[in-house]
Amino acid sequence: MVDNMYKKQFRLSIVIPTYKERENIEPLINEIRKSIDSSSYSYEIIIVDDNSPDETWLEALDKINYGDVVIRRINFKGLSTAIIDGIIFSNNEYVTIMDADLQHPPE
Repeated sequence: MVDNMYKKQFRLSIVIPTYKERENIEPLINEIRKSIDSSSYSYEIIIVDDNSPDETWLEALDKINYGDVVIRRINFKGLSTAIIDGIIFSNNEYVTIMDADLQHPPE
């Protein structure tokens, strides 16, 4: 019972900085959902894109769920500041950072 109570209270923000990752967005989001949806944890996906020429941000907007966030940074670039911006926009008490290239498997 305590375990189930903890799962419902565990709220996670997943910050994903991106640049030219259009092809990876859909499989990444699908893998994240597959891994976390079965756990009953509450989570949000925050994609922070540095205005990718391949319009990664637009693909992300098409794939996210209600409550997820896509940030398109037009005049700012860089991994560190993208992560910071994602953390600032997070709504949950726990935050994890994940690469968009699937180097870190969501499970």
